[in-house]
Amino acid sequence: MTVPIDTGERFCDESGIAKVRKQLSMSGYIGSRLAFLLLSGSFNPIHTSHLRTLLKTRKYVENLGWTVVGGFLAPSSDAYVQEKLGAEGLPLRWRIALCELAIEEFDWVSVCVKEELSSKWACDGIRSELEHCCCDVLDRRRLTGVEIMGSDTVVRIFSKILMENTAKGGRSTQQGRVICCVLRPGSESAAQSKYIEGVLVPAAADLGVELMLLKPTLCGPPLEPVSSSAVRELISKGDWEKLRSNGWLQRSVLKAIQTHNKRFQRTR
Repeated sequence: MTVPIDTGERFCDESGIAKVRKQLSMSGYIGSRLAFLLLSGSFNPIHTSHLRTLLKTRKYVENLGWTVVGGFLAPSSDAYVQEKLGAEGLPLRWRIALCELAIEEFDWVSVCVKEELSSKWACDGIRSELEHCCCDVLDRRRLTGVEIMGSDTVVRIFSKILMENTAKGGRSTQQGRVICCVLRPGSESAAQSKYIEGVLVPAAADLGVELMLLKPTLCGPPLEPVSSSAVRELISKGDWEKLRSNGWLQRSVLKAIQTHNKRFQRTR
C-alpha cells in the first residue's frame, strides 16, 4: 500500500512510485545496496543517448554489487533552459511530456515531475519521497540516489565545490552523495579520466562523496555522440527522414515532435 505524502508539491508521481515498489518487491536484492539512478539535464529534447546512458550506468552500478530499483529523468528548470538556450528552449511541460513518451517501454524508469534546480536537491527530494511511500517494502532499509553526470559536468561542478569548501574552511555540505561520472569517448577522454581518477576522486572522498568513473569501454559499446543541439538542427530543417534513419529519437518522441512541430515553434 502506498503511503500518502503530506506535502503539496511532489517529485515523483504515482506511476514512478509504483515502478519502484514493484522493483523492491522482486526478490534478489537482499544483502546489496539499494539505489535509484538520477539523470538530470535540459532534455531539449530527450534523445536515445540519454536512455542508453541510464542503461549503461545501471549495468555498471549493478556490476559493483548494487541493486538498482529505479531510474529518474529530471528535466532542468525553465529558467535554466531559457538562460542556456534562449528561444530554442522548450517549456518544462513539453520536455516532461517527451520524456514520458521516451520511457514508455521502460518498467523501471520514471520522470521527475518537479523542475530540477540542482542534481543533489532533486536526488534528495526523490529519495525522501520514495522512502516515505515505500517504507513497508523497504522494511527500514535505506535508498541511495546515484547522480549520473558527464565528465565535463563533474569537472566543472567539483572544481566549484572544492573552491567553496576551501573558502568555508573545509566544512563540506556534500556528505553522502554518490555520483557516477560517465566518460565520453574522444581524444580528450584519456587525459580527463586521469585527472578525474587522480585528483577529483580522492578530493571527492575527502568531502564524503563517492565518485565512480564509468569509462567508455565498460558495460557495452561506447555511447554514440548524440547532442540535443544536433537534434534541434534537424528539427528546424524539417529533416524527419534523417531523424528517423539515425535513430536519435524514440519513435513516439519523433512522432510527437513532428505532429506538434508548429506548436513547439510557438512556445519557443
